[in-house]
Amino acid sequence: MQEEVISCYHDHPTAAHFGVNRTWLKMRTICYWSNMKKDIHDYIRSCEKCAKFNIRRTAPPGHLHPIEYPQGPLELISMDFWGPTPQYSINGNKYVLIITDYYTKYVIACPLPNNTATSTAKSFVEQFIFKFGIPRRLVTDQGVHFNNELMQNLTTLLGTNH
Repeated sequence: MQEEVISCYHDHPTAAHFGVNRTWLKMRTICYWSNMKKDIHDYIRSCEKCAKFNIRRTAPPGHLHPIEYPQGPLELISMDFWGPTPQYSINGNKYVLIITDYYTKYVIACPLPNNTATSTAKSFVEQFIFKFGIPRRLVTDQGVHFNNELMQNLTTLLGTNH
């Protein structure tokens, strides 16, 4: 019987195949049973019309590419962020930029107050390039702190493949 009630609120020509929250908000003024929202969720996720016509709200994940193993130090490094941490450090840092050399497995952890493109580029230059040199290749995820005009200009200027 519960499935029939959900069907009336979701599938009826005047119901417009609303999502879970809108269907639940309409239904809860008229009826209630335990786990009602979960039942609505399950019903709507199994609706063929919704699956066929609803637009995907998130970008599909990117394709993974194999990484050729480096032949020496500074040939391939990776960068990624950890954070935000639950609490600020004494210096007000909430993020950690992790830089790893794939060949030596050497890791540098750079505490930062934010993960902006400017902070990322500055830390990369000051904490890695000034100390160890210019890497040949750089691997990062698609975060905005790595994929931006500043990092693109920096890696182009350095001759680093990113």
